[in-house]
Amino acid sequence: MSLFKNLILDTYRNDVRIVSALKGIILLNLSEFNAWFAPVSKKSLRIANVAIAAGPEEEKKMLLRRQTSFSEKETISKSVLEQLATTVCLDPKSGQPAIGDSYGRSAIRRLADSNFDIIVAIETTPIPVGATETVSLHKLSRVVGFIIAELGECKMKPDVWSVNLICGRTLKNGSLIKGAILLGAFVYCIKNSKYTQEGVLELAGGYNNMNGFITYTKMGFNKDLSLFGSNCFDDFNNLPMSCNISTMNNEMIINRAGERERRIVTSDDDDSGLYSSGKIGTLIQNRLILCNDLLYRIHLDFNNISNDPNSLSSQRLVDKFNALNVMVGNNKNRIIQELTNERSQILREIAPVKKNCIQECIEGICKCIGWSGGKYKTRKAYNKSYHNKLRHNKSRHNKSRHNKSHYNKSHRKRRHRNV
Repeated sequence: MSLFKNLILDTYRNDVRIVSALKGIILLNLSEFNAWFAPVSKKSLRIANVAIAAGPEEEKKMLLRRQTSFSEKETISKSVLEQLATTVCLDPKSGQPAIGDSYGRSAIRRLADSNFDIIVAIETTPIPVGATETVSLHKLSRVVGFIIAELGECKMKPDVWSVNLICGRTLKNGSLIKGAILLGAFVYCIKNSKYTQEGVLELAGGYNNMNGFITYTKMGFNKDLSLFGSNCFDDFNNLPMSCNISTMNNEMIINRAGERERRIVTSDDDDSGLYSSGKIGTLIQNRLILCNDLLYRIHLDFNNISNDPNSLSSQRLVDKFNALNVMVGNNKNRIIQELTNERSQILREIAPVKKNCIQECIEGICKCIGWSGGKYKTRKAYNKSYHNKLRHNKSRHNKSRHNKSHYNKSHRKRRHRNV
């Protein structure tokens, strides 16, 4: 069962906006990656050339022989992807593996299951000719990211695709793949398929994973606590999210993935305020993250946290919970109210300092839900202003030339009369 089919994927990856955003990176589905990675030796090339020269019958026999070895090559490429799970999935701050070795390898290994599919992003500089092992190493070094999708990972939604794993890295030459492009391919392929028009995922680490949160929210995913449980996502240290793809169209998906459009969200879409706050100071952002991270975890599994605060993913969360517990007692509703009030206070501090923002005010608490314009609209407005200025200067210049000409003409007349 395949999600990333060539016909649909081609329309997405060949769009000029995506091509521009990829900056030389190309996207390959599983069969294309197998074909690209499969080592071709000099001997194989010589045999192929001899067979082609000998005529159609010999060429046909050669193709049949190659088909018998395809499964072996496919196994090779999958074992390679297992290694990449820990070399590509890196923490952008520390540069260390962002996921456990066993998790990454098992995610790749399950690609043999028909419920899994993958897109691999590769950098396209020429591969040097050499021994098979040398060529394979060079190809490995060209992989900048991948996204693995799984059908029915969430058991309560067996017909819904999930983002099982998405990873990227920056190569030594600066090449990289933005998560929004990989996620855009996932959403686009669902949009143009017969599958249920929904996508689900877990945000590893909750709101503390800000890069992931911003990317997922940009592409239409919102917090969805209804997905928490043994029949879907059961780790409360990950934030469950879902995307209603039926509300999106192809242009919207491509524009967001290609950074031509910024999604504007309401408090119903994102009550954390983190996406709409934009670039704010690190200290105030960390306060907001801490507040939201603890708030959603308490909503999901207060009893477990109350019995074992150390089950929280960080010491900061443990300390925050213990402090609230001392202040208001072991009372779920009062702790939630305290955290909600604190979040509202932080948003009040943020909103007045943001300029040109679209504000949403509920019960006197205001926050930015987006900005007027955006990168491309701002550029368009700047160009319009620039050209208006040029026309204005040209008009002034022409007027000055006219006045100077008129002055010279009058001056010549006066001189003629004086003579």
